Amino acid sequence: MLKNIKERRLFPTLILITIAFIIVHLFHTYYGVPASDMFDLEIDNNYPEFFLYLQELAIAVLLVLMYRHSGFLIYLAWGLIFTYILLDDSLLLHERIGVFLVDQFNVQNNFGVRGRDITEVIVQLFFGIPLLSFMAWAHFYRSDDFGRKVSTWLFVLFAILVSFAIVLDWFHVKIMIIDLKPVLGTIEDGAEMFVLTGILWYVFRQWKNLINGAFVPTFDSAPIRGGRS
Repeated sequence: MLKNIKERRLFPTLILITIAFIIVHLFHTYYGVPASDMFDLEIDNNYPEFFLYLQELAIAVLLVLMYRHSGFLIYLAWGLIFTYILLDDSLLLHERIGVFLVDQFNVQNNFGVRGRDITEVIVQLFFGIPLLSFMAWAHFYRSDDFGRKVSTWLFVLFAILVSFAIVLDWFHVKIMIIDLKPVLGTIEDGAEMFVLTGILWYVFRQWKNLINGAFVPTFDSAPIRGGRS
């Protein structure tokens, strides 16, 4: 079924859905139409976020399929990263664990930074360092030229995604001008949606290239046992 999806149609379709969610959010925010808060980008587990969860799941699945097809661990490493992103977004892992740590260890606000922000960063580092370390090792030692190219671009797109999630979120929390909060919230969430859409399109395109033999691998690093070339 995946093979029958046209990549030229996929990207415009995803972009149009993203734009539609942003427009509906703006109408909900400023005009109260539709009335349901499920269209509000700034609340958790809303309709736009369900769309993001599906995209994150699709990215993780495609990367695992690329691993199964090639046998190179670099795709599995990135698949695990996006699986964590999916679990963190849908289950609010770093937020919930961060609040738990604040309560358990009585973490105080320091230098204008909330205790919750400190513990949330600790949680992200706890999960992120092993995953990124595995990805870095696989990038250099369990990949080929094509896999390293895909991994490099994924890292660039991932860095852009994280920058929107962290930097704009910080400004969104700290900004004191009430009228600007909805604007910053829309920019932050909308930017994340566009970047994630771009990542899905890129991964889908590279998966198609891999299975169609558009790139001939150079096996300078042997795949693990059970992998297929």
